[in-house]
Amino acid sequence: TYGYDGRDRRNQITLKNSAATTLRTESYVYNDASEISSHTVSGAATNYAYDLAGQLTSESRTGYSASYTYDANGNRLKRTVGSVVEDFAYDVGDKLQTIKIGGVTQRSYSYNAAGSVTAVTTANGTTSITWDADERVKTMTAPNLVGQSTFAYNGEGARVSATENGVTRNDLRDGTSVTAPVLEDSLASYTPGISERRASISTFNHAGIKNVAAQTDASGAVSGTRQYDAFGQILATSNFKGPFGYGANYGYREDQSGLKVLGHRLYDASAGRFLSRDTAQAGRNWYTYCDNDPVNFADPRGQDLLSTLKRVGEAIKDLWPIVRDIVTGGSKNPPKETPKDDPKGPIKAEPGTAVIVTKGGERHVGKVGGSILIVPDPNNPIVSGIEAPGVKIGPGEQGPFGSIRYPIIKADPPKKINK
Repeated sequence: TYGYDGRDRRNQITLKNSAATTLRTESYVYNDASEISSHTVSGAATNYAYDLAGQLTSESRTGYSASYTYDANGNRLKRTVGSVVEDFAYDVGDKLQTIKIGGVTQRSYSYNAAGSVTAVTTANGTTSITWDADERVKTMTAPNLVGQSTFAYNGEGARVSATENGVTRNDLRDGTSVTAPVLEDSLASYTPGISERRASISTFNHAGIKNVAAQTDASGAVSGTRQYDAFGQILATSNFKGPFGYGANYGYREDQSGLKVLGHRLYDASAGRFLSRDTAQAGRNWYTYCDNDPVNFADPRGQDLLSTLKRVGEAIKDLWPIVRDIVTGGSKNPPKETPKDDPKGPIKAEPGTAVIVTKGGERHVGKVGGSILIVPDPNNPIVSGIEAPGVKIGPGEQGPFGSIRYPIIKADPPKKINK
């Protein structure tokens, strides 16, 4: 169950089993800038502080503390955990060159001409990465991997298959975009944001605002837990299963390498940076993650920020009137075809279905009794909605992965008018 404060900010999450026994509680406190200043899980509080640019400067809880400093362009200069200080060095193009502790190099980086990381060298060996013409990771070898990992993508840049440690996984997605949830792969089936089923064993994921930190089994008992720092490094884990942990509410998926897939790009939580430049070329720094505010923001596409809390709810409220007017044409008669300038041509909704079309030509189809999930994207807005006779697209509500869920429902039959 969820609770909200007077400004519609989520401030309470309670996890209960089928017997109504409380298994886990979470609460949130906000500062005057609506930034999360405290997050308490079952009585243990983590406190956060920010600078005037909204960048995270510290996080602390019993037994753990970390602080961060940045240069004028948002590059992390220092990360201090306890008494250990990491120093970060960059070139003039914001490319991370080295990470040192006590003057000793712990990691060094190499890049291609496009600014994508091609090698990361540590005391344990070198991770080597190759990229395709669209700057998507093509192959990877790493000290913690067996053999060469290979990856394949569809025409929209969404990963559709991966071979890691000699095992090939093919992803079946609910759509073609990079934010389309994975429903099934060669290893498991998923109910996005809810559960996974692997070898006939179901595991249920329970997320806070952003991350899955607890899992339960079919009996309702807690079966796994995981704790992260603000940028996604795993601090503690116990029997946690599956690739959806940090950022799972927004579709982040962890590779066998430990890197995380965020839409179009790979993210390294240990450095708090992406391995390639932002293809949208937005913002002052094309490598930083969430403008160094990973507590209050997420980046499911690897290209733009989405609030993990307040702005998601606001996006639903702000977007639905626009969608409603587009879907209905401002009247009781919704359009039955997409606009003539739709790049893929006109389409009609099949009986018992509805279709939402975006500016980029993506067509999201839903059946009565189901729903359509769309992650708000200002660069790819909804342009039309098509409803078959007797079908209606309902008001949007918050869905998994920072999406908006539009239920597909039966339309009320027209009322008879007695003359």
